[in-house]
Amino acid sequence: MTSPRDWALLVFLKAPRPGRVKTRLAAGLGPEGPARAAAIYRRLVETTVAETHALARTGVRVVLCVEPRDALGEVETWLGDDPILAAQAPGDLGARLATAMRDAFAAGASRVVVVGSDCPGFRAAHAALAFRALDDVDLVIGPARDGGYWLIGARDGVPPVFDGVAWSTPEVFAATRALASEAGLTVERLETLGDVDTVEDLALLQGDPRFGDVLQ
Repeated sequence: MTSPRDWALLVFLKAPRPGRVKTRLAAGLGPEGPARAAAIYRRLVETTVAETHALARTGVRVVLCVEPRDALGEVETWLGDDPILAAQAPGDLGARLATAMRDAFAAGASRVVVVGSDCPGFRAAHAALAFRALDDVDLVIGPARDGGYWLIGARDGVPPVFDGVAWSTPEVFAATRALASEAGLTVERLETLGDVDTVEDLALLQGDPRFGDVLQ
C-alpha cells in the first residue's frame, strides 16, 4: 500500500497554437477554424489542469508534459509554474509516454498515471481510482470512444506496452491490451470516455458551463 506522496500524475498537453492543435476539429469550423479550435483546446487543457488541483493537495506530484519543447515558457505564462512543467521527449507518442513515465519513476514515484488533455469527462476521481487500482494490478487504462485511451497508469516501472503501436488509429487500445497480455500484466479497465477531435465531438461539451463561451 502506498500513499499519494509516492504517486505522480502526468498531464500530456500541447501549446494551444492555432494551426498546430486540433487540426481535424479546425477543418470543420470554417475560415476561423484554427483559432476556434485552439481556443477550445485551450479550455480543455485548463479544465483538465483544474481537476488535478485536488490531487496535488493530497500530495500527488503533478507534472505537465509540454509539446513542443520550445513552448515551456509560453505554457508557464499561461498556466503558471505550479504544477511542475517538463518538456516531452522526442519521438512518437509511445516513446514520449515511456520517457515521461521513466523519468517519474526515476524521481521516486511508485505509481505513475498519465492523462491526456482533451477529454472533458476527466475528473480528479478518475485519477484517484486509477492510483488505487494500481495497488492490485500492474496496469490501468481508460479507453476512449475512438479506440485510443485517455488514461494509462503503471506501478514500479515502465510497462512494455508502447512499442509497435499504430498511434492515432482506432486500434490503439486493443493493441495496448494485447501487449499487456503478452507481457503477463494484470489490467484494470476504467470507464470509456470521449475526447474532442472533430466537430461531431463538440457534442461532448454542449451544456457544460465550462465551455459555453468557447462554443459560441
